[in-house]
Amino acid sequence: MRLKVLVVPNLRKNDAIRHTKNVLTRFRELGCTCLMGDQYAHLFEGSGASFGSYPLHLENASLLVAIGGDGTIIHCAKDAVTADIPILGINLGRLGFLAQMELTGLDGLERVVKGEAEVEERMMLKAVRITDGGRRERYYALNDFVLSKGALSRMVDLEVNCGQKHVGDFRADGLIFATPTGSTAYSLSAGGPVVDPVIDSIIMTPISPHAMGSRPIIFSPQEKLFIRQKIVNYTDKLYMTVDGEQAVPVNIEDRIEIKRSSRRVKLMTLDQRNFYEILSDKLSFRG
Repeated sequence: MRLKVLVVPNLRKNDAIRHTKNVLTRFRELGCTCLMGDQYAHLFEGSGASFGSYPLHLENASLLVAIGGDGTIIHCAKDAVTADIPILGINLGRLGFLAQMELTGLDGLERVVKGEAEVEERMMLKAVRITDGGRRERYYALNDFVLSKGALSRMVDLEVNCGQKHVGDFRADGLIFATPTGSTAYSLSAGGPVVDPVIDSIIMTPISPHAMGSRPIIFSPQEKLFIRQKIVNYTDKLYMTVDGEQAVPVNIEDRIEIKRSSRRVKLMTLDQRNFYEILSDKLSFRG
């Protein structure tokens, strides 16, 4: 049975069209059926790909291949979760913590097609915004949720509870709630810990906290966190950013619940190195 591969490129990356054509050619040589959304038809005509409705292709695909950086993979991962298929990231970015293949390693696609690649399951977070009227809005993140004032350079005042227990009141530029996957992203830049992705946990990292004693906290994955905004000096609207892609306005009366999601991302991996070797290489590259 021919493997059906849904290919999603980030065309904003340098030479993305040329690199995507190389990927399509390689998959075709390996006997795969390549699927792409209609919006790519004019760019990849003659590539052998089958163009059509993206949602329909998503239903029929066995693998989603995201060509770009970590942001591209995170964006596509939510579609892969919905379709319950693994995702393979091919790195066109810089660090590429999530990408498991570089452009120089396309020979590894043969292992993918033969079923020799491993699949890692990565934890996701679920956030529920509960309005004063009782409406519940659900959001999912592979990396993190960030609560901040958005474009305004003002501190936020947030009360955090873990279940029925009061964790603390935090005055900072914002709070990051990250998965282990997201521990090497914004949370790390804000001084948070690096957590092995196999260790399910919820990481809370204050961004430039006012109190020197405010430090990152790692919560058990069984916990549910409750966050409220406190009125101190300003009542500017708070924003919850979802994986750096979506900004959700949070009113002063709203409550945010954050917990581990039942959804898990299936990340295809070809790298024989362990997490710590990859981490060392990536952080050394970052300088």
